[in-house]
Amino acid sequence: MTARIRNSTGMGAVPPAAAIRILVVEAHRLFAEALRAKLASDSRLDVVGVAHDGSQGVALARELSPDVVVLDVDLPLEDSIETTRLICEADPSIRLLALLDSGPDANAESALAHQGAAGFIRKDRSAVELAEMIPEIASMVLAFNPTISLVAH
Repeated sequence: MTARIRNSTGMGAVPPAAAIRILVVEAHRLFAEALRAKLASDSRLDVVGVAHDGSQGVALARELSPDVVVLDVDLPLEDSIETTRLICEADPSIRLLALLDSGPDANAESALAHQGAAGFIRKDRSAVELAEMIPEIASMVLAFNPTISLVAH
């Protein structure tokens, strides 16, 4: 059964807005599954896949065509900068949100932004803040928050 919403005039039906499709690329399985569960609880978001390394993330990004990729910058085996480049080259419409372990790292942020990252958020932020940032990244609506960085392309 498809949900139907009345438009503002009360005439006809308008389908609900499509959920934002998210791919999580996170090396730590426990963190990845917790992140998946938390994001999946938000009706605006649809976690379509989880990868645990860069090559798997690139392959799933190509296969699933997510709207947003949430990427751990400390991936094992692969370089997160190269992973960012490959994902953004594969589909320039994908918005990439990088998860940083610690405080701002201007060199890492600059390198990731140069390869296509649309924003950055530290892992010490709340899941609610991350969930609120994803629609902004997906639509590239820029907002100021000193703990979150967005990059205008």
